[in-house]
Amino acid sequence: MLGAFAVTALIVGSAAAQAGLPMLENRPFLDGFLHNAAKWRELRKDLNLTSDQKKEIAKIIKSRRPEVLQAINKVRSEHKKVLLAVRAPEPKDAEIRAAAARLAEPLAELAILRSQIRQQIMPLLLPKQREQVDKFLGQVQASMDRAFAQSAGK
Repeated sequence: MLGAFAVTALIVGSAAAQAGLPMLENRPFLDGFLHNAAKWRELRKDLNLTSDQKKEIAKIIKSRRPEVLQAINKVRSEHKKVLLAVRAPEPKDAEIRAAAARLAEPLAELAILRSQIRQQIMPLLLPKQREQVDKFLGQVQASMDRAFAQSAGK
């Protein structure tokens, strides 16, 4: 979903530049997104997972993969419907709202699935590792909040 937002931002930015509208010289949201992707790799290294932890986590992820893919496909399918409503030759607010409302359910299901997987994985981590994960997730959220605020000119 964030990838779709980043692509949309790039397309809108390109169109605005072609129209001669003022552009931000940097793209804080995209920069923040790419920065956080690199930080995920660092976190994996910094956690110093044991081989047993890696095996158990891999087993959980592998066992839940079909559910995750199904949930993501539902979100993507509904998101495409929102885009179709937005891009319609004569878009109607009510149709856009209805499509967006239908997207809420698969997003909720994906969030629940993510929570369930987290509840399976977190007990495998040592207290210090859990603290590292929670601190990292807080930093990611703060980074994205700053990027949104900067993009909005706040």
